[in-house]
Amino acid sequence: MHIGTEITCLETVDSTNEYIKRNLKSLKNGAVVWAMSQSQGRGRLHRVWSSENNGNIYFSFLMKDRRWLKQLTELPIIVSVVLFRTVKDFVHEAKVKDLKLKWPNDLLWDSGKLSGILMEIEGDDLVCGIGINVDKAPQIEDKKTACMSDISGSHKVLKPSDFIADFCKNFNTAVAHYNKFGFIDFKSEWEQNCGHINKKVALSGGVEDNTPKIGAKFIGLNSDGGALVVVDGESETRVVYSGELNV
Repeated sequence: MHIGTEITCLETVDSTNEYIKRNLKSLKNGAVVWAMSQSQGRGRLHRVWSSENNGNIYFSFLMKDRRWLKQLTELPIIVSVVLFRTVKDFVHEAKVKDLKLKWPNDLLWDSGKLSGILMEIEGDDLVCGIGINVDKAPQIEDKKTACMSDISGSHKVLKPSDFIADFCKNFNTAVAHYNKFGFIDFKSEWEQNCGHINKKVALSGGVEDNTPKIGAKFIGLNSDGGALVVVDGESETRVVYSGELNV
C-alpha cells in the first residue's frame, strides 16, 4: 500500500471523501484528494466540520487494496499515529508535550481539537478523510478548539502541499514498518501519546452492556486497536467498541 503517487487539488468541493466516492472508478489505489474548502465537510456521527477557505487542510486518500492489513480495526490507530507524527514535524518542540491523541479519532493540543479523522467504507474500498485546523480554529459551542498557527512557534507558514507530502511519506513508512513488525508498535505509540491514559473518563454508547459509564478509568486499547479497555468503579474490566468519550 502506497499513497500520494496521484494527488488532486481542488479549489472547493462538497467534501473530499464524497469526491473520492463519486470517482472510485477513475482514481487509483492510494490517490489523495485535497481541497481549499469544503461546502459539506463532516466528521464522525454526521457532525459538521467547519471547512471554509481559511488556510486549513482538508484531504482524503483512497485505499482499494486492504490485503496488507491483518485487521481493519488496526487502521484508525495507524492513521492516528501517522497524523500525530506529521503534526509533530511542523510544531515547535517546546509545545509537543501538549499534543495528545483522543479516542477514537481526534488529535488535541492543550485539550482543544486540532484535527479529526473520518473513515468510510464504500463497497470494497475505504476512504480516509482528515481535517486539520492550521490558520484558524473554528468557534464551536461547548467545544475547545486549537490550530497549528498557535503551536508552530518560529516555523514558517504551513503550506497544505508540504503537510500532505509529509503525511504521505510518514504513512508509507508506517505501512512498511507494519508489514515487517505488525501492529504492536503503533498500539504502544498511540497509548504513549494518548491524553486520557490512566485517567477517569465518561463514556456513552458502545459499552458491552450498553450502560453509560461515568468515572471509569481508561487503561488502554485492546489487542487489535478496535476498542478501548476501562476499569469501572467496581474494578470490573469492560471493553468499549464505539461511542463518545469525555475526560
